[in-house]
Amino acid sequence: DESGVELQKTLKKYLDNQSQITKTAEDLFIHRNTVKYRIERCEEILGKKLTDPIVSLNVRLALELIHLE
Repeated sequence: DESGVELQKTLKKYLDNQSQITKTAEDLFIHRNTVKYRIERCEEILGKKLTDPIVSLNVRLALELIHLE
């Protein structure tokens, strides 16, 4: 669904920006609180914190594989 697409897009940009909320918000032209909310929502869905380097790597790889299709 559309909200899932927005979460994926935000998450990918967030990881590409080395977890910088302000830079991600600027790149996506959205408020930084929106980025924070979406990242928190992603962490809830995953049941993991993105501050864990292994989780971050796995999520990054998964996102890349999704976009290969």
